[in-house]
Amino acid sequence: MHCVDFKELFEKHVVNYFIDTYRKGSTPNPCLVCNHKIKFGALYDAAVKLGADTIATGHYIRTERDDEENPVLLKGLDSLKEQSYFLSMLSHRQLKNTLFPLGEYTKQEVIEIASENHLVPLEKKESQDICFIHDSTFAEFIVSKTGMKFTPGDIVTTDNKVVGRHRGLHCYTIGQRRGLNCPGPEPYYVKSIDMINNRLIVGFRKELYSDTLNVRNVNWLSPCTEFSWDKPMKVMTKIRYSHTDAPSTLFPSSESTAETLNKTTCPNHIKIIFDSPQFAVTPGQGAVFYKEDKVIGAGIIQ
Repeated sequence: MHCVDFKELFEKHVVNYFIDTYRKGSTPNPCLVCNHKIKFGALYDAAVKLGADTIATGHYIRTERDDEENPVLLKGLDSLKEQSYFLSMLSHRQLKNTLFPLGEYTKQEVIEIASENHLVPLEKKESQDICFIHDSTFAEFIVSKTGMKFTPGDIVTTDNKVVGRHRGLHCYTIGQRRGLNCPGPEPYYVKSIDMINNRLIVGFRKELYSDTLNVRNVNWLSPCTEFSWDKPMKVMTKIRYSHTDAPSTLFPSSESTAETLNKTTCPNHIKIIFDSPQFAVTPGQGAVFYKEDKVIGAGIIQ
């Protein structure tokens, strides 16, 4: 057995990213960064130095090779456990050098195989929390790491009516309902975070639906030659891990260059328009684009 210490790299690439994103008023997904930078980046490099050709993980996803032997990322067969969302920012090289033996199985089938082979533990409680935060809230963690003092401010509605006070904008995220303590004819949800004016904008649930989002830092897993950028591309888009991917249209945003539109390179900025509005589109989260079970790309919601 070999142990490698990635504490400093994890702090630099994952923890600092998490804190900086919250401080800018967005909601990070540190797993997307950790998988790309640490688990399939630094860990793979360390394994190669020890003589390994590939690494293997227990993620419920599948891969296959296209006609040019490039890896294709596919959803796992277990619809309840599949994890293509979390691996959508990996590079072709990272996918090519990794084995995913669980992708063709459901979790229940894996448990049965483990039981037949007397492997333990058969069941383990799964955490949905951030792995590096223990016994504290996100807000408490950020304060403990930075020493910053966040200032309370007004909670206002979309028509600029003050309905309460927030405890510091680092305590909130888009779509949040609990902890607002704002009386109203129906529950308020966080609609947006105004860092410049230190205001928390809230609205009723119906006000949090949006049919458009912009995405930057796009990681393309399909070649540009598959796309026709002068025509809309129909895709299924997933805007958080718990979200059911929804029918949508993808095209380059106004920030895309002429070079991109001539298909000499893939666009780094794109726009998505949903067929029907989606709840709580959250800046900082990942957006993943699918053609059936195939991941064609992913990026960060702006």
